[in-house]
Order: sequence, then structure tokens, then C-alpha cells
Amino acid sequence: MVLMKPPVLRVELPERLYSGGEKLSGSVLLEAAQPLSVAGLRVTVSGRARVEHRGGAGGGRRRREEKEYLRREEALRLEEQLTTGTH
Repeated sequence: MVLMKPPVLRVELPERLYSGGEKLSGSVLLEAAQPLSVAGLRVTVSGRARVEHRGGAGGGRRRREEKEYLRREEALRLEEQLTTGTH
């Protein structure tokens, strides 16, 4: 039995955190150890804000809140045969 290495999908962004209104740009890389047929790729981006506040006597009271501000999906249709390597 020959085990095939699964393809690796990596998203590369120049920053780890972004503020509201900033443009997001980067790369989506697909690394294949053997030729691979790809019909499409779906990229989902979501933005969240998380806040945690500790207060009160001795910092015993905590309050947390989280809100989703953005959720966007893009579907890319490729319909091609990819060769071994990074694309």
C-alpha cells in the first residue's frame, strides 16, 4: 500500500490583526506532493471583536463579549489539473 501525502493549503497574510475598514490582502497557497485535480476552492473570511474586562475588588468580576462583524465567502472555479509543487 502506498500512502499519498495530502495537499497542504496555507493562507498567508502580512498582519495577524486588522482593524475595521482596513483592506485585507494576502495569498492562498496549495502545495501538492503529486498531481491533483481541482474543481474549485472556497475562501471564507470572518471578522470578530473580543473584549474581556476584569474589575471589582481584587479583579474578581469578569465580563466578556464577542461580536462577529464580517463574514464573506468567495468560491473560485478552477477546473484544472495541478502539477506537483506550490500554486
